[in-house]
Amino acid sequence: MPLLDLQELCSLPPNSAATWGSTRRTRMPRDAAEDLCAVSRAHVEAFQAWMTETRSASTALNKHKGLQQFFKWLLVDEQAIDRSPMERVRQPKTPRKLIPVVRDEDTGRLLDACKGKSFANLRDETLIRLYCNTGARLSEVGNLLVPRLTSTPSRCASVLGWPDGLRSALYK
Repeated sequence: MPLLDLQELCSLPPNSAATWGSTRRTRMPRDAAEDLCAVSRAHVEAFQAWMTETRSASTALNKHKGLQQFFKWLLVDEQAIDRSPMERVRQPKTPRKLIPVVRDEDTGRLLDACKGKSFANLRDETLIRLYCNTGARLSEVGNLLVPRLTSTPSRCASVLGWPDGLRSALYK
């Protein structure tokens, strides 16, 4: 089996430090295996620790799941390894992140800044009210078209959302 040059595969362009904003994001762990068949549990755990330190726990979890499938493929389909290095490697813990909610006072100040009768003021006030009252995502409100608004008593906006496509968002 040919050797893979992990440094070459993972290297970024020469000015990557300026692009990424941090040089530590561009470096792979130094003790990486030279051959995929020689990857051990220690290599995988070091990689996970490096991912958690330089990226985030959720990114490390996604990489963990990808590595599980990759080494399963090497073990079962290709029969290139006798034992998966992912055996008994625990998934990285992902802490729950609480997303801060905009307080009523802050929303009031935003709306006060939009006072006026000009088109821009009315538009901005409408967008802020839709965003706060419907619970829609920023992109859903930003991509909203006037024909998708209803002025019926149900007061419903059809927003194009992710991942399910068009959905209704009620507003006051």
